Amino acid sequence: MIGETLPAGLSESERGAEKTELRLLPGDTAVLVSDGTVDADDDDWIRKLLAETTMDPREVAARIVRESREHTGRSDDGSALVLKVSEKGKMI
Repeated sequence: MIGETLPAGLSESERGAEKTELRLLPGDTAVLVSDGTVDADDDDWIRKLLAETTMDPREVAARIVRESREHTGRSDDGSALVLKVSEKGKMI
């Protein structure tokens, strides 16, 4: 994803946003979560969820947010975006 503006929540005075480019291939899944969704020391449960699921990406995102509330004890500031590349190379 390419954007012309700063990521949400950042201002010109804040530094630290990094640009990362990834090449996603058919069958790949990309998961983007906010810092309110996982603790840096405990993201294994997301990896396990992805390895065990055949759910639609929307369902996976909703489950990540729901389960993150259980893992972090927070009820707000959690978001997840799940992108799955179809076998034809399109995002689903």
